[in-house]
Amino acid sequence: MSRTDFDAAIERIALALSRNPGSTLRELVDVAQIPRATFYRWFSDRESLERQLDLWCMINLEASLERAVPDGLTAALTVLVDAGALVRYVYVRRELLAEAPDDPVARVVTQAFITWAQAEKLEFSAPELWFVESVDALIYAAWRYSENSGQSTEDCVQLLLKTIRHGLMNGAS
Repeated sequence: MSRTDFDAAIERIALALSRNPGSTLRELVDVAQIPRATFYRWFSDRESLERQLDLWCMINLEASLERAVPDGLTAALTVLVDAGALVRYVYVRRELLAEAPDDPVARVVTQAFITWAQAEKLEFSAPELWFVESVDALIYAAWRYSENSGQSTEDCVQLLLKTIRHGLMNGAS
């Protein structure tokens, strides 16, 4: 099987685990849509699967964000909303492991927001941790809305930015 097959399978697994962190390996084999033997060749056990999935998600999200951030916050948010299943998996996994939300993806997104806020002459009207947690929830909401309503990712990102501008920031309206 090719690298593309691996990427597609692991993305489906991330989506399944973001929706149900307790999914069994049997369920994940079915979700991956690959032969059982291939699944177990790639992932010897659940711990191996989770390690590879964690690494794969972070590498892919970081790479996508690094390409998008120079184009501004809208481009970065578009990446995150499009990759909603991966973002959700990363945050669900971190909560289950009781890990701090400080990770490279959060740092890149936070920096993009700071740059955007400065350009828009906006100030944070809430504590930083509240802002970060709220933005995470809004990214998830934008992804779910895009998935369930048929709205474009771009429309959902614009709604997300409007919500942030009017709900979490002081300044220009």
